[in-house]
Amino acid sequence: MEMGLVSTHQKWQGVGRIQWANGSTFRPTRWSSLIPSKVLIFVWRAERNRIPTRVELDLKGIDIPSILCPICDNELETVDHILAKCDWKILKIYENFGNIEKS
Repeated sequence: MEMGLVSTHQKWQGVGRIQWANGSTFRPTRWSSLIPSKVLIFVWRAERNRIPTRVELDLKGIDIPSILCPICDNELETVDHILAKCDWKILKIYENFGNIEKS
């Protein structure tokens, strides 16, 4: 095996690639360093359904009183529900950005 010099660019080609569940890939750039690592980790875990929601905890055998969303009490608490579908959560996001009053 021949040993030689390897450039930083060549190293980045093989290291640092994130494979999302849907098959797409994310390659870190200088702009991604502006995003805090805890946010990147949260997004990575959410994509892989690794957030400890009530449904996931129940599947692991953890005894919880209900698997319904504790905020809206209408649907199962899943990653998709918490981040996109819960009416209360969506209202809160817009409320924080646009001073929308609850009716």
